[in-house]
Amino acid sequence: MLSLLSGIGVGDDARVDLLRCEAWIASGTIETASPVLARLAGIPEYEAQAQWLMALAALHDRRSDDAIVLLRSVAERHPDHRMAALKLASVELARGDVETALARIDRWLEQHPDDREARSAHLIACQYSRRYDAAALLAEHRRWKPDPAKGSRAGARPHARPGRPARIGWVSPGFCHGPVEVFFAEVLKAMCREAEFEHTLYMTAPAPPESTERFRRIGATWRDAAYATDGALLDRIREDRIDILVDLAGAGPDNRLAVFAASAAPLQVSWLDYFCTTGLGEIDYLITDDYLAPAGSDAFYSETLLRLTPGRLCYTPPPAPTPSTEGVEARRLVCLNRFSKINDEVAAAWSAALLRLPGWSLRLKGTGGDDAGVANALRRRFAAHGVDPERLDISGEGPYAEAIDAYRDAAVALDPFPFSGCATSFDALWMGLPVVTLPLDTMASRQTGSILSAIGREDWIADDVGAYVDAIVDVARDEDGRRRWRAAARERMRPLTDTRAFARELTGALQRAWADRATRA
Repeated sequence: MLSLLSGIGVGDDARVDLLRCEAWIASGTIETASPVLARLAGIPEYEAQAQWLMALAALHDRRSDDAIVLLRSVAERHPDHRMAALKLASVELARGDVETALARIDRWLEQHPDDREARSAHLIACQYSRRYDAAALLAEHRRWKPDPAKGSRAGARPHARPGRPARIGWVSPGFCHGPVEVFFAEVLKAMCREAEFEHTLYMTAPAPPESTERFRRIGATWRDAAYATDGALLDRIREDRIDILVDLAGAGPDNRLAVFAASAAPLQVSWLDYFCTTGLGEIDYLITDDYLAPAGSDAFYSETLLRLTPGRLCYTPPPAPTPSTEGVEARRLVCLNRFSKINDEVAAAWSAALLRLPGWSLRLKGTGGDDAGVANALRRRFAAHGVDPERLDISGEGPYAEAIDAYRDAAVALDPFPFSGCATSFDALWMGLPVVTLPLDTMASRQTGSILSAIGREDWIADDVGAYVDAIVDVARDEDGRRRWRAAARERMRPLTDTRAFARELTGALQRAWADRATRA
């Protein structure tokens, strides 16, 4: 972009200067953009957009306190400035101010109910709030379900022809990193070897080619749908004659639920990187397990529940050496979940445990930990419950290998609520740490409980906040028990890492669902 603007000098055209500053910020040259934005902020016509870009620059420089002041100024003086309103809510949520963020998103939705990104942000934020139990989450997802995509091709198609495998399509913006890679790449590879299905991957978000290489090499058909409209993706899926379509994103960012709402395939399934119902009657099944969705919970889901044994996910461990015993003697609690999960109630519970464990510290590591505003906000939250800020060790997220290393010199991993950990809990257990959790009635709150139940560590699952604090303290004081777990952890975790067994389980469940669909057709 900068090369296209080179013919117009800085200061000659304010609109061009805004575009130029946006490009500078995107490239990380904040110091070049700052004086230009300061000048533009003094021009009433361009004040809001200049302050918006100044807020982005502040966030880039890890100055979230400054960004919040700027965003609030724009949001209050220009209530229709969409980007400022939603970004401010995102920053508030990232600090654990869940109810503040929810209220801001909901005010925006009152005026702009068709805003797709705001709908997604609302549904995700609800899962961080204790105000939304499983029944309330179902109601919200039904309330904000998307309108069906409109394609140009015919809808319902015939079932798979006899003599060929059924065609299964997987839809995700994450065939490059994160949970989809950890929990699906090796499973898909195993499923492709068995050839029970013909697989197609629909990548719905832009990503550098090198980041998607692992999935491209697996052998499934690859469809780059990052810039396809919902209607175009719907047409592509129907043209590919997909029999079973699996959504891996739910109502998360870059989701394509509108395509599923249009009944893109005869059988539609939700799984993996969303921990709630979708609220869509057009999605036939949600893949879960007996702990995440115990008997009697079916009414909280719009989908029919397809329960896997021993759990809904198969973990691919990182290349990390066997945990040593040196961390057993550490006097450190640890949590590597995103800070948006550390709400006031969580901070109060962890503070109560710390006050009963003199000499112990708490390590918090996640996105924003290297931002002084975020770190100080966390320290103030714990200080309000009597914990000396010096007992908190707060750092930024860093690379995955660095996160795994953070478990080496820690003794007990803490799981937040009501949005529990998933990959973080697998990682902590794999590195030999006990994980203490407090499940509620939502699927998002029961992820760690599902893992612990599968490996026979129900003693780390609490029934209420008081029992949760007691469990943290008891596990911290039980050095011998923690040493025994370090020695046994990986062997106990092994069944949850068996890719081939899980692939057979998942394949069998989908085959049964497909056969049932064919019977009812």
